[in-house]
Amino acid sequence: MNRQLDQWGQPAVDRLGRLYCDVDENFLATLPELDHFPRRAGAAYWGPVLCDGEGDEPQWPAGEGPRVFAYLKAFPVLAGLLRALDDAGCRTVVYGAGVGGAVRQCGSSRVQLAPRRLDVAKVARACDLAVLNGGHGVTAQMLLAGVPTLQIPLAQEQQMLADALARLRAGEVADRKSPEDVAAKLGAMLTDDGYRRAARALADRYADFDPKRQRAAMVARACALLEAPARRDAAPCFVGSTFVGPAPALA
Repeated sequence: MNRQLDQWGQPAVDRLGRLYCDVDENFLATLPELDHFPRRAGAAYWGPVLCDGEGDEPQWPAGEGPRVFAYLKAFPVLAGLLRALDDAGCRTVVYGAGVGGAVRQCGSSRVQLAPRRLDVAKVARACDLAVLNGGHGVTAQMLLAGVPTLQIPLAQEQQMLADALARLRAGEVADRKSPEDVAAKLGAMLTDDGYRRAARALADRYADFDPKRQRAAMVARACALLEAPARRDAAPCFVGSTFVGPAPALA
């Protein structure tokens, strides 16, 4: 990083955290409830930056049963998870890197592989449950649509997001190495409507969230900083049209 900064004629950094300190303002593109560090002081949240309208229309397997979206990377008990979804009568669409073998191993018409990226906004409006690896963007999009999620994190930051979701009671967190834990958490989410009610409560809280308006507001704020970086006025930070908190003071 410092070699690249030197090529740009910029000063070196002594630690990575300086990237977030030596700035005029930080844009926290998340919801307060999903913040990996929920107790930070003076935080200003703008809401998740979503990619609406990008990707294919979801094609759900025919028949009856809950619609489940599994957006995953391969992990040790993935095939067992897909079999458990099939045994529960779920109609599952699977998308992600390296998951094709597990889908073929499952061998059920109710579990189908999406060959290309899906429009997550359309998926969220249609599915009953999502199974994810703790990715922030798709988790936020599901929550804003009132969809509960079963999280199977593969890395530390994914675990932190999954833990935040569990605190909301809008999902469960399963151990990627334990087929018993994955099956138990899946069974709980398919039978307890409390998860959906919790997800719906959060969606209602941010019902006025408008991704286009949010992006325009962020661009406007960035332009204001470029035009007058020494300003110290508090800028409004929005989740939808809701004022969430004061912006950090400009450095």
